[in-house]
Amino acid sequence: MCKFPPARTAAQPEQLDHARQQRRLQRQLGRVHEQRVAEPWRVMTWVWRTICAALIPIALREVPRALERFLLHLARQRTGYRERRVAAFYRSLMVAAG
Repeated sequence: MCKFPPARTAAQPEQLDHARQQRRLQRQLGRVHEQRVAEPWRVMTWVWRTICAALIPIALREVPRALERFLLHLARQRTGYRERRVAAFYRSLMVAAG
């Protein structure tokens, strides 16, 4: 038989450690509150670059070289592949229009 509400258990060490980390983070953010408010554009730019760096699997300084390689890959002549659907659709429209 289950008792309701369940008895409280002592907090797990991981939960305590997580709570400490959260408090430490809040203190750190509190210390830089004035600067965050005074420099919103720079903070936003820093956050954006951080997110981009986390999502892109290459260093940002390597993007021009990687982009060039990617565009070369897209521009390759693809022989033996079927005609693109949009090209076939456009051709059928031109035939239907006379």
